[in-house]
Amino acid sequence: MVRLRREARRRETTLTELTHEGIRAFLEKHVPKAELPELPFLGGDLILDAHTAILMREHGLKRIYTHDSDFHRFRFLEVVDPLARSEATRDT
Repeated sequence: MVRLRREARRRETTLTELTHEGIRAFLEKHVPKAELPELPFLGGDLILDAHTAILMREHGLKRIYTHDSDFHRFRFLEVVDPLARSEATRDT
């Protein structure tokens, strides 16, 4: 953390932006752009979601159970919302 803080000060940026920059570089290196939301628009929580999605793909995981709708942006994932009511229970 000390080294990161020093680097952030040297670049005149925040730790958060420094972290996001590193994750963006990771994503650009590991993922074809066609499989990601537009990289220039990745920011905030979406960067962390993208990191999670890429790690899942690299480990052969194709389905995620989450209420976070941002994961629908990653075409290589099947997103299942555990809080969504199933078709069978909607009519009751």
